[in-house]
Amino acid sequence: MEATDARFTIGVYLEDICTEEDESAVYHNKTYLLKDDLEVSAIATSTIMGEESLRGEQLELQAILTAANNNNDFTIKPMKINGMECSVIACPIPVVCDIEESDGVLFILHPKSNNTPIDLEEVLEIFNRTLANWKSQYNECVQNHLMYDKEILSVPLTDGSTVKIFQGGGWKQFAPPPAEAKKVEAK
Repeated sequence: MEATDARFTIGVYLEDICTEEDESAVYHNKTYLLKDDLEVSAIATSTIMGEESLRGEQLELQAILTAANNNNDFTIKPMKINGMECSVIACPIPVVCDIEESDGVLFILHPKSNNTPIDLEEVLEIFNRTLANWKSQYNECVQNHLMYDKEILSVPLTDGSTVKIFQGGGWKQFAPPPAEAKKVEAK
């Protein structure tokens, strides 16, 4: 950031992050603070983007993040937080395989600085593509856990393989163990 003040807050708003609740996949829109040197957790709450009756600093921060997310647009805006002049840097997180759509926002709150690097947008875009891929893989892992980790039926087949059916409707066919496969071929 080319600044003398190394304190900053970094957070991420993620749309449709998957969690397992009561043995089903539930999707949430949630804000996470990854680092909070400026102590803004009372302002940048986990549900800030879903709130409708915000005022003051929370409303202003929500508006900046919403605009970046909805317009899929990198932005730097001045804002006063806890009485301190700050810059809010908001960079949209792309939907995997579709950079024209946003799936959340990475944001940085920093004591007001006029010296942001000229390549900051490109650096954050690269990071956000990585974050988008991580989120997609994480959601898939949660869904697969629900689909394939709770076996409800196992059916042996005549070729020695087994079909397993899992809660949630998923199924997999497992090849016979090598010794069993040789017995089947010999018959």
